[in-house]
Amino acid sequence: METISSIAKRLNVTNGRIYQIIKEIPADRQPKKDAKGKYNFTKESVEAIESYYNSSSSPQDRQ
Repeated sequence: METISSIAKRLNVTNGRIYQIIKEIPADRQPKKDAKGKYNFTKESVEAIESYYNSSSSPQDRQ
């Protein structure tokens, strides 16, 4: 199961940046929170985060 930390580590960004990206992607592609307030990531929500990151960052940011 994906976590904020695992996604952030893979993209080489901070957890805070992942939270920012989640707020920017369309609501229907955002991960949903469970009863404890933790995000439940689907394949689609992870892809949306990665796609947003790849389209919004410059090549220098991805080194």
